[in-house]
Amino acid sequence: STTDRLIRQQADAAVTAALVPVCVAQSKSDQMRAKKLGELRAITSSYEQQEFIAKTGWANIPGSEDVNRDVAEACAAALLKTASR
Repeated sequence: STTDRLIRQQADAAVTAALVPVCVAQSKSDQMRAKKLGELRAITSSYEQQEFIAKTGWANIPGSEDVNRDVAEACAAALLKTASR
């Protein structure tokens, strides 16, 4: 039903928002962070940015083998926002 779908979307958004700081923290502990952020800034497609973050491993949540694509996308946006300051 519509209500169930809306509840699921809100829950997914809340989980993504909670996990983005984990991704950002993992990026900060990466010794190749500066180089990778430079590469990320050069990518213009949001899909390719998401794929790049997924490949870095930053969006891999500890205890999980799978990459959360929503977290990777939100993390890329957060990293690009802070990198442009």
